[in-house]
Amino acid sequence: MAEETKTTSSTKLIAACSVCLLAGCAMCYYFLFPKLCPDCPDCPDCPTCPVVTPIAYFDSEDIAGMLGATDAVGVRFYLASSSAGVMSSLAGPYKSDGTHVAGTSGELSFGLYEKLVDTYADLRVLGETDAIAAVEAASTTSKPGWSIDATSASLRAILSATDCNGIGIVERITTDEAWTFDLAPVMIRDGRALVIGGITEMEVGLPCPMYCGRDEAVFLHRRD
Repeated sequence: MAEETKTTSSTKLIAACSVCLLAGCAMCYYFLFPKLCPDCPDCPDCPTCPVVTPIAYFDSEDIAGMLGATDAVGVRFYLASSSAGVMSSLAGPYKSDGTHVAGTSGELSFGLYEKLVDTYADLRVLGETDAIAAVEAASTTSKPGWSIDATSASLRAILSATDCNGIGIVERITTDEAWTFDLAPVMIRDGRALVIGGITEMEVGLPCPMYCGRDEAVFLHRRD
């Protein structure tokens, strides 16, 4: 009888441990790997979940580096073609007068998104001539090139989202049938990026040429 009780107790103990282990794994998954917008119902009942697929990413260090440039007040993001020939985005800091910030050498340089690696975005650094070529390569008759300006304040606000360590560049067509970018907070990990937060955490872009508001010659895609 004592043996039977011992066996039964051991079985219950193993079962209990298994349940605890599964519960622990579930909690770990829930808190460390947050459920993001793809799990939201595709219906009006879930209006705050942005079901988006960015075409490019810039990690928090990329953004900090551009905002740290002398006289930079924000970052300009362009539609561009990557070295692999797919749609991507190219970015560079700009000053209050709209011109891009030159480096210590006096030359302009830009970061073209290529791919995700571990927890960061791999950018290809381009000089002005190559940057213009990458921007022009992305422009077509049905989808002319564009850019958006994002202020340092708006970029820092996006990056302040919980678990955010990068920004996703999302294509969108406006009600006026003009193409633009929206910026979304993302969590980059293991070479993947997941959009986090809701629509309120995203930054809506005002595209140039529709909203240039200054000398068009300062924009790479508006050069003659």
